[in-house]
Parts: sequence; C-alpha cells; structure tokens
Amino acid sequence: MKKFKLLIALILAAMLLPSCMKTQTYVGDYQKLTYNGSDNHYEYFKAKRVYLFGGLIPLGKCEPDIPPTVPCEILTKQTFVDGLLSGLTQQIVTFQTVQINAVKDENPKK
Repeated sequence: MKKFKLLIALILAAMLLPSCMKTQTYVGDYQKLTYNGSDNHYEYFKAKRVYLFGGLIPLGKCEPDIPPTVPCEILTKQTFVDGLLSGLTQQIVTFQTVQINAVKDENPKK
C-alpha cells in the first residue's frame, strides 16, 4: 500500500509539475559584452505564447521584434506563473514567455 501511494504521488507530480522549459539563443556578441556582470543590458521585448493541448496547437502568433544591429539574447521559458496556469488547466492551455534582452548602445549616434 505504501508503494502504491508513492507511485500515485510520483505520477501526479509528473503531470502537475512539468519541467521548466528554457531556451537561450545569443545573437551577435551578447555573451561577450555581458560576461563581466556589468548591467549594460535591458529588456527589449516581452510577450506570451499560448498553446492548446500541451503545445500541439498554437493560438495566435507571437512574433518578437528583434533589434536589427544590436547584440541580443532571445529567451523562451515557462515561468512559475505560466506553469501554474498550465497546471490549473490540466495542460489543455499552455503558456510560454518570450523575452528579448539587448545590449545598451554605449556610443549613441549623433
């Protein structure tokens, strides 16, 4: 009986607590320019992606506006709130956050 309860708990945890999905894509020299820990970057764009049935059917389009010549980082992740909302809907509706961080221009054009 104890093993059965443990098995049920593991199955429920696997269904209700999906792993945190995160992808990072670097454009240009973003990694090199922000490596020293300096605060020379900012949030350029942030939006939500919505999917049906655990990501099978996308609802709407989230087309991020990528800065043309500025080094940037593209993050696609499932935040705690996204996971909580997905868990409450039993993965029928799934959410993802898309965030683009760009490097501040040190030499503004005159």
